[in-house]
Amino acid sequence: MGLLDREAKDRKQVGDVGKPNRNPKNTTKEYTASDRKTVKVDPPVKNRIEILKSILDKKEYQLIDEMVDFYINNHLDEREQRIVKGMENARRE
Repeated sequence: MGLLDREAKDRKQVGDVGKPNRNPKNTTKEYTASDRKTVKVDPPVKNRIEILKSILDKKEYQLIDEMVDFYINNHLDEREQRIVKGMENARRE
């Protein structure tokens, strides 16, 4: 007889299956409107971005993201690409 009158704990058995409580990390982060920053460009450049935005039916930040990715992949050599990736990772941390 124990000192306290309480029920025995439910002990886990080898055959018991637990609930998965891990959430897989999302590789692409969705930003809110307050997270986005303003990019200042000359009026002719802004006009071109707005024209492309309306033709491609995309938001400005999506279009600029694709432009930057295209520039990095096609106009920078491998060394410069590694530098850009390293600097991006350093800013995230």
